[in-house]
Amino acid sequence: MNIKEYVTKQLGRTNGKRYEAYVVHRIISKLDDLSIKFVTQQYVSLPDGKFALTDLYFPQLRIHVEVDEAHHRRNDNVRADEIRSRDIVVRANSNPLIRIDVETLSIDEINIEIDKIVKIVGEARNSEIDFKPWDITAEYNSETYRKKGYIDANEDVALRTSVEVCHCFGHKYKGWRRGGAPHPDENTILWFPRLYENSTWDNSISNDELTIFEKSKDTTRAEKMLSDFLAKDVAKRVVFARVKDNLGSVMYRFRGVYKFNPEESRESGALVWKRISTKTKTFPLPV
Repeated sequence: MNIKEYVTKQLGRTNGKRYEAYVVHRIISKLDDLSIKFVTQQYVSLPDGKFALTDLYFPQLRIHVEVDEAHHRRNDNVRADEIRSRDIVVRANSNPLIRIDVETLSIDEINIEIDKIVKIVGEARNSEIDFKPWDITAEYNSETYRKKGYIDANEDVALRTSVEVCHCFGHKYKGWRRGGAPHPDENTILWFPRLYENSTWDNSISNDELTIFEKSKDTTRAEKMLSDFLAKDVAKRVVFARVKDNLGSVMYRFRGVYKFNPEESRESGALVWKRISTKTKTFPLPV
């Protein structure tokens, strides 16, 4: 996907929502800065375990904008297990949230509020010492992370395919369809889980992303997995969760490095993984 497709598809998601479309389109137009990435209708998880949508989100600056109007989507009855498969910004509770109450404002007043938001976003961009201009080509390219030498979950890294993930760890695979792949460290594997319930697995991740629970729906298999892992001395996983972005495309979001926790696994009957790092080393491709 190129930048033209991305921008037009994101803006197209506001079609049919009059006030939201006006506010979002005007903000993006007045910013006139394609170095700032934006996402429309971004799912977020809240501290109380509930989910919501923000109408406009700037990932690099972690700024959210909500257009408050009657019958707002926040009241929609969206099933949690459906949202779990989406690409969720779990740290939204600590991010700035700017609201525009379009129900009570005139068009001129709405425009004034939009100008304030444009100024806030622009100032945040200019004051961010480590601001990295958005490059959609580099964002989803494994070469970007091989050159950096690491991947950091705090930088919201996601790749489009599991093959691209494998390329970050020294594999020259042309295709890869398995749920895991080898890692240069023999006690570690690359893992591409669905962290939500599906037909064969009942996996989940805590809202703070510190703990992953893995359990097969096949009781015999679940018991054997638990027994096998309890017999191991060390087990780590570099986790790239399979999710869908808000445009419906599958992607693999880096969640961190997790280590098997025997004590909690015995108590829960599931494999329990505890995050030990938000950062992992990448490896060059073989010559």
